[in-house]
Amino acid sequence: MFLYCLRRLIATKRITLITQAKTLSILPAPLFSSGSFVFQPNTGLQWNTVAPIKSSLVLNQQGVQLNGKVATQPNAQVNNTGQATVTALFLAVIGGDLNQLRNYFDIKPVSTDIQNWRLQLTPKTKQLAAHIKQITIHGASNTERLVIFEANGDKTDIQLDTTTLERKTIEQ
Repeated sequence: MFLYCLRRLIATKRITLITQAKTLSILPAPLFSSGSFVFQPNTGLQWNTVAPIKSSLVLNQQGVQLNGKVATQPNAQVNNTGQATVTALFLAVIGGDLNQLRNYFDIKPVSTDIQNWRLQLTPKTKQLAAHIKQITIHGASNTERLVIFEANGDKTDIQLDTTTLERKTIEQ
């Protein structure tokens, strides 16, 4: 069921509303942001934040763009191995690409209840575990929540509302 729900998130071109809470171990309260994203497996992810600061981030196989400007290019001479890995992992998590995720994580179904399923992803390598402690993916008929537990104690909690607002393609 959870694989179906992950793939359903990307089956149509849709805008997914997001609310994100970033908990930093050094701050007493989380930081909140909101916006939306559009994901298509062949073209990548466009992540738009509208509050508290308006920004646009595009992740795809060609690299990373922030507010329309190239932030990184995978083929650049600068060592972008870490950036490329993070980009590939994030696209795999958002896209429900379990084959790609299995390269980096042990995947354990914590709950397979159709109305409240949950997957736990634990890094396979020490290099990845140095940054990510665990990722949990929750859902019912759609993927509803991603929680990234970082090795330094920080946590990113992303709530997803997969209501289809309009059909949209990612502009490159």
